[in-house]
Amino acid sequence: MNNKSVKNIDEAIEQVGDVAKDLYVVKELMKVLSDKIVAIQTLVLRYEKSQQEAKGLLLYQTIRDVKPMGVLSQECIIKLENSYEQLSEQHKILIVEVNSHE
Repeated sequence: MNNKSVKNIDEAIEQVGDVAKDLYVVKELMKVLSDKIVAIQTLVLRYEKSQQEAKGLLLYQTIRDVKPMGVLSQECIIKLENSYEQLSEQHKILIVEVNSHE
C-alpha cells in the first residue's frame, strides 16, 4: 500500500468515527425530546381532565342554584353555554401552544 491510500483509509475511519459520535448525540437528543413530548402530552391530558371537571362543577352549581325554581331559566342556559364556549376557547389556545412547541 502506498502512503496516500493509508492516509485516505485513516481519514475515512476518522470520518466514520465523527459520524458515529454525531449519531449518538442525535440519539440522545431524541430521547430528551421524547421525554419532553410525553411531559407535554401529560400536561394536556391533565388540562383536559380539569376542563371536564370544571364543566361538571359549573353545571352542578348552576343546577343547584336554580333547583328551587324547578326548571332551568333561559338566562341560566345562556350562562352555561357561554361558560362552555370560554372553556373550549381556552382549551383550543392551549392545544395550539402545545403543538407549536412540538
